[in-house]
Amino acid sequence: MMLPDLIAIVTLLASISLASERLVEILKAYLPQHLFQEVPAPAGSPPEVVAAAARAEAKRKARVHMLAVLCGIVTAALASPAITNYTNLFTDKSHFPQPLSTILIILALGLFSSGGSGLWNSVLEYLLKVKGIKDAEEKLAASKAEKLKAETDKAEAEKAQAEAAKARAETKPG
Repeated sequence: MMLPDLIAIVTLLASISLASERLVEILKAYLPQHLFQEVPAPAGSPPEVVAAAARAEAKRKARVHMLAVLCGIVTAALASPAITNYTNLFTDKSHFPQPLSTILIILALGLFSSGGSGLWNSVLEYLLKVKGIKDAEEKLAASKAEKLKAETDKAEAEKAQAEAAKARAETKPG
């Protein structure tokens, strides 16, 4: 995959992620607040209360994640006209028929876009590694070019010296 393709995919994913995050926030404002309020355990609570609060908090987090996934899939589906421009980046070697492939891409983008900061940290780390590889390739190419130029210059200098020696030998009185 070429770097411009990678940039296009990350841009598409970022756009869907931002839009789905806004949709999550909008829906959370209209859905019952008790579904999304944090459930802290009061300080000094007995272990049973702390455990119950931890279970309630885990359920709340699961509801938020499910809402984020659902919003990501809906956002990706709404953006499907834009996504179809990129399907060739995902499906060059796909064994799925085009409609199924598009549906799978929408589902995958919806899931990825709901990944939050953990996803974006991984994407950033990956892109930095790709950039590092590209920089190393450029340095290697530049080094090879300099070495080739030095060898060429040396060969040309030796050739010029040989021609000068030959010219001196021809011009010497014999």
